[in-house]
Amino acid sequence: MGLVNLLKKIKNKTSRFRRRSYFTTPSHHMGKFIIPKMDEILGEYFYNCDISEIEGIKNFEGPQKQLVHSQENASEVYGTKATFYLTNGSTSGILASMLTILRPYDKVLIARNCHKCVYSGLVLTNALPIWVMPNYNENWGIYEYVNPNIIEQFLELQPDIKAIIITSPSYYGALSDVEKIARIAREKNVYLIVDEAHGALYKFDKTIGTSALDVQADFCIESLHKTAGGVNPTALLHIGFESQIDVNEVQKSLDLITTSSPSYPMLASIEANIDFLSSKKGKAKIATLVNDIERFKKRILKFKNVHIYSQNNDITKILIKIDGFTGFEISDILLNKFNIEDEIANEKSILFICGIGTTSRKLNKLYNAIRKISKMKPKAQECDEILAQEKQVYPIMKYTPFMTKLLHGVKKPLIESLGCVSKDAIVPYPPATPLLLPGEVIQKWHIDNINEEFIEVVAE
Repeated sequence: MGLVNLLKKIKNKTSRFRRRSYFTTPSHHMGKFIIPKMDEILGEYFYNCDISEIEGIKNFEGPQKQLVHSQENASEVYGTKATFYLTNGSTSGILASMLTILRPYDKVLIARNCHKCVYSGLVLTNALPIWVMPNYNENWGIYEYVNPNIIEQFLELQPDIKAIIITSPSYYGALSDVEKIARIAREKNVYLIVDEAHGALYKFDKTIGTSALDVQADFCIESLHKTAGGVNPTALLHIGFESQIDVNEVQKSLDLITTSSPSYPMLASIEANIDFLSSKKGKAKIATLVNDIERFKKRILKFKNVHIYSQNNDITKILIKIDGFTGFEISDILLNKFNIEDEIANEKSILFICGIGTTSRKLNKLYNAIRKISKMKPKAQECDEILAQEKQVYPIMKYTPFMTKLLHGVKKPLIESLGCVSKDAIVPYPPATPLLLPGEVIQKWHIDNINEEFIEVVAE
């Protein structure tokens, strides 16, 4: 662990670096000044390790060289052509991937349940989005997998499509057939970017899900902080081992969007995170997590009115519904009566995300709470009509997001905006999946389902 060992040496209070008078950045000068109360939150050791490229550090082999070595070691662990550390979340990895391969007006096939950062990538590249709708499950109120056959049909009808962007697992844990999609992409000579932000454990336990790395996608982006115990928002950008992507071009794209003043404590945390995940202890921890979750699910399914989503999904995502209750009602009861907070709820179901920090004790607490709720008498309700409205319409794009950004806009009541072109991005968070994007024509579904009184539209 080169970066970690380097920072251990630097934080040593007897080090000559601590005795030096600095007129450099960062301005806290290795913790000689700490913002009041922050030493209680982060600790002085964090500041000791928060450094720039100061003179003499090359004797230890400086952070930049150590970072290169660390990323090379990570690439060996994951079996990639290259792996890059990210300290601005998976967002920066997705943006860098798009900047590397897309040019103005290139066609890119995008699953509509993508993260909002893909929209940012469209603005930066001026690429032309072609949307593919994931399968919608009305019983659970969620979008699921992307059908590989539909992707293949798009590529046959529009052979000039340059890239595919999918999210697998989805926010709710639904897995697409990444292996088949990757094979189709290779056959059609199309780049494949897989947002695998929620799949950072896949490489170390294949019972959870199939990593895009194992099926040779061109880009695979993972968030360590979501399930793998990483510091928020640490992440990884992987280049598939057999990909024809130029690694140097990826680095150039990252340089465009990332800071020139990296946080070495955060980078070291990524190194330590990977070292743990790939160790025997780490793999045993993941296996224990999987066993605990499977045991929890088996116990829950003994209640006839409690259901768990299990159709080709990530084990670490627990999606539950209870007959007679909306997901929102379950969420309120869990928080107010049992002090349990879920990830997200909808009209039908409620999602719990599990990761390295999920213990059997926490799962037992959730089990007992669900057991008690299952015995409660639900309120009378009618939600079928609401559910029917939730399925998103197929988007109609009049302008690219980049072009829309350049056009003049006017504010208008949403109820009067039917047929107008939106300049606003309506993106509820979580799950950060766009309901409406700039350049998209406003349809009746948007007016019925978006909770906005006014919206900015393109001035015609």
